[in-house]
Amino acid sequence: MRIRSLAFAALACVASTFAVVSANAAEAPATPSYVVLKHNASIPFALRTINGYHVGVDRSLILDVGHRWYRAELDSFCARDLRWTTAIAVRPGGIGAFDRFSHVLVDGRRCRVLSLDEIADPRPVDRAARVAREAAEHAREHAPAHAEHRP
Repeated sequence: MRIRSLAFAALACVASTFAVVSANAAEAPATPSYVVLKHNASIPFALRTINGYHVGVDRSLILDVGHRWYRAELDSFCARDLRWTTAIAVRPGGIGAFDRFSHVLVDGRRCRVLSLDEIADPRPVDRAARVAREAAEHAREHAPAHAEHRP
């Protein structure tokens, strides 16, 4: 009988942990995503210049090229360090265009471009992600220090 009680208690503990994790996952806001206009895009340098860049909400490299926006996904090592770099260099591929066969220099490290997509204006997505992040930080700051335990 005692073994059965312990097994039931262990099962109840696992179930309650799963319920808490599920509840927290349901409360977490979804990360906004960019609207892709064209997959596997290419930027011909003879016709365009890169006016600026920033790090996207998904750690991608967002390039401002004239009145068009591009999202370059880099390998994970470079994507991690991209947020802290102050300058990048773009190395076009073999045909003189920036595409998924090109490289980006991040802090002197050569980073492979995994994909390059033309996207819609990323500023609304970036703004929504910033608001969601600030709301989550605000909720964390104003949450009770410990949850009450009720038997």
